[in-house]
Amino acid sequence: MNDLISLTIWCPICNKSLMNKEKLIDGKPSVELKISDNGNKGTIWLSSYYGSYNIDSDIEIKQDQQYKFNCPHCEKQITSPIKCEDCSSPMVPLNIEGIGIVKICSKQGCKHHTIEVEDLEYLDYFKVKKEMLESGTYLRTFCPHCHKSNAEGNVVRFIVTNQKDETGDLMLSPYLNLFTNKSTIDIPEGEIAKDVKCPTCEKSLIVVDKKCEICESQVVGLEVAAVTKLIDFFFCAKKGCHWHGLDADDMESVLLEDSSAW
Repeated sequence: MNDLISLTIWCPICNKSLMNKEKLIDGKPSVELKISDNGNKGTIWLSSYYGSYNIDSDIEIKQDQQYKFNCPHCEKQITSPIKCEDCSSPMVPLNIEGIGIVKICSKQGCKHHTIEVEDLEYLDYFKVKKEMLESGTYLRTFCPHCHKSNAEGNVVRFIVTNQKDETGDLMLSPYLNLFTNKSTIDIPEGEIAKDVKCPTCEKSLIVVDKKCEICESQVVGLEVAAVTKLIDFFFCAKKGCHWHGLDADDMESVLLEDSSAW
């Protein structure tokens, strides 16, 4: 996760830090805000990684529900007259330390967001630095056998078998270099999955004649949408190994495919 953009966020009203060093999301200090809807009030913690939508809250967060956000320090509502281009909900502006402003949609489940860079030095930084752009890239993945997408909402789902021959679901983040995962069976750190299958056609995605270039474990093969074609995409079947097989040319094509989100 070292390749991701971790933003330091401040309240645009009182200019106090919204970072909570005790509450970690994606292994980093989270962005803390007060949240409310019709009668429900609580606290929400957002991932500080640009491109990650992982959150935690002490109240139930309902899909497609519009929420109000308040600063935990000055308690004033953080809102904007700007409406979301995708769902018309109010946008929530937050200051990025030393860079500019990020606006996120106030509707749960809507991923529309914008960054306004005030310093031209950082404009180049956001557009050019590969380690930043690569991490926020949403991978549109497809099975190489049935060509169906295995993305379900904000996860990519597989059928996985561990070394004990137990079978269950494996859920991975669809964002390149965001290594969050969850499975319904026990897969210890460092264990190589015995098999990984497409949840639609149930055919194995293990590539017989290819090995991980870091640990030489077996790899999983998918197709990833690029600008004009589908690109072969491989990732290591060993839990904890973060190797993937996109070269520089393929990476550029995938970044262009995802560029409308920036």
